[in-house]
Amino acid sequence: MTTNAGKIEAVTNIAQVNQALALIEDVVEKPYHLNERWIVLNGWVAVPVESSIREREAEWLSEAAMYMGCDESLAVATESLTPDTTCYQVPMTLEGIFDFGWECHPFNYVLLPESRLFAVLHTTEDYNIVAGPSNFVTKAVGCSIPTARRMFRSFASDPLWREPERNLLLAVAKKYESISETSEKGYERLLE
Repeated sequence: MTTNAGKIEAVTNIAQVNQALALIEDVVEKPYHLNERWIVLNGWVAVPVESSIREREAEWLSEAAMYMGCDESLAVATESLTPDTTCYQVPMTLEGIFDFGWECHPFNYVLLPESRLFAVLHTTEDYNIVAGPSNFVTKAVGCSIPTARRMFRSFASDPLWREPERNLLLAVAKKYESISETSEKGYERLLE
């Protein structure tokens, strides 16, 4: 399915929606996390970032997707929604990513191309998770992976957060810091 003029389009064919749901089944720990085993088995890195999609973030993600040869992605709900809002086809352009952010911001979705080259989990919990090969993640977050991790930890540690939110965000930072694309410990831990 091809989108038009940079706008996202709802996928309403029930067979296509079911295919999309099957596509994310081993990728997502619904609704707020990516599956650690899947990330490690693919040799990927995963970095949490603030949940807002501003112009610079949309541009970075668009450029990273194009770098990977991906011009469209599915946005699949990671929570139960109505059939007409469960799945969208998203052009990986600045406009398409903004449209996705506008349409889907109050819900949990994963952006996942049908090729499964990368995954971006959008959550309602004030963070997103960007996962894929390290060169994709670096481009998608606009900086090195260590810098992105430090920035998220700083965001998570902000004293303006109430303690439960701060603890949640710090736990997210810790969870994804432990995943590394070259970590043999990650493979060993998964095999235990």
